[in-house]
Amino acid sequence: MQGQIKKTNQVIPLDTSKLDRVPPYNLEAEESVLGSMLISKEAIITVLEILSEEDFYRNSNREIFNSIKELFTAGEPADVITVADHLKKKDFLEEVGGNTYIHSLVSIIPLAANAEHYARIVKHNSVLRKLIYAATEIATMGYEVPEDLSATVDKSQQLIFSIYQDLISDRRSSRVSMIKDVLSEVYEQVASLYDKKSKITGIPTGFVDLDKLTSGLQNSDLVIIASRPGMGKTSFALGIARNAAIIDKIPVAIFSLEMSKEQIAQRLMCSESRIDLHRLRSGSLRDDEWVKLAGAIENLAECSIYIDDAAFLTIMDLRSRARMLASSYGIKLIIVDYLQLLQSGINYRENRVLEVTEISRNLKSIAKELKIPVIAISQLSREVEKRERKKPVLADLRESGAIEQDADLVMFIYREDYYDKEVKDQVFTEVNIAKHRNGPTGVVKLKFLEEYTLFVNATKSQETEIEIE
Repeated sequence: MQGQIKKTNQVIPLDTSKLDRVPPYNLEAEESVLGSMLISKEAIITVLEILSEEDFYRNSNREIFNSIKELFTAGEPADVITVADHLKKKDFLEEVGGNTYIHSLVSIIPLAANAEHYARIVKHNSVLRKLIYAATEIATMGYEVPEDLSATVDKSQQLIFSIYQDLISDRRSSRVSMIKDVLSEVYEQVASLYDKKSKITGIPTGFVDLDKLTSGLQNSDLVIIASRPGMGKTSFALGIARNAAIIDKIPVAIFSLEMSKEQIAQRLMCSESRIDLHRLRSGSLRDDEWVKLAGAIENLAECSIYIDDAAFLTIMDLRSRARMLASSYGIKLIIVDYLQLLQSGINYRENRVLEVTEISRNLKSIAKELKIPVIAISQLSREVEKRERKKPVLADLRESGAIEQDADLVMFIYREDYYDKEVKDQVFTEVNIAKHRNGPTGVVKLKFLEEYTLFVNATKSQETEIEIE
């Protein structure tokens, strides 16, 4: 049986001839859901936030659900009389079991107030069925020994990813809040900050002027750090990670798709010890530098930095691993290096703009779900190099306007000495806050000590201020 077929007993969304067992379902829960909806408007609202028509196993229940939904959406009453009439007009009434079946739904319902519980039972079985069908489809593709292995793997990922998206799209997982409750929470936050006399409400970056402008990196924010190659964007992001982990004891996760975990560790050791990176890599260290290196390793070993250097990572992989790290290790900051190396896991037929859009929106979704800042390093378009004025603008964000739209904070790294060798002695690097959803924009100046891959505050007094705080 291929495709969806109409029967009063069930719905088959895929080819079930390949299944050797009846997939999981709960008709009593389906009937209880429909019965609740037929006697309670509140139940309709609740159920529509959890279920769609494809979640019902029995086709008659699917048709009744659709009729209730259509009537409710049109602003009309949805009860046993109106639903039966609606089905009759569509020539579905007898097919679903007639008036007798519809009236029976109301008579068997235990309690309409339990509609959400019944709906979740239906949803649970629906997801299990989809997993079974997807696994069967994947097995079939494998047994057929396809020539295009990449396409087969891609299709398999799409099948699983679509189920995952369905699972996390429960609209009731984010309930509406009363303003008085939100006001109370915000007031407590403000009062706490007043008591601590701190102006930093988020995670400190360790850069004084930047923290003054942003009040730190805020929970649920997507932060974009972007520049052309060679400006130091990875060093800047690692500097934030190092400052957060060592100074403020904040657990940090780094997803490095470009560099290996050993290379990341080398850079962190170089920055912390202030030993020239080239000499560190070659092992050409002086006696005093071995002492510095030992101290740096000790400091880094005591902090909570978790590195995932998988070279190929889909946004679904990242979400799953981020959840695990948040649950197991309590991470409070995520850094992704870099955004354009992530894969969506969906075949966009070489439309990279759509793929980056999907990735960008999911990164923002991860930040909101885990309620932590997510920093994504991003490339800039080559158009920057074609202009006389090389300072980047928001339009230079590569491959997708969605990055600008989804980001709460966008920072561009710009070094004039990179383009003009005559200003090599210029010690300042500009961090341009080009977008700040909840605060001011502006330019912060830092020093970039390139030999240490290290960004530091512009003045010595600011470095001291950070250490004191």
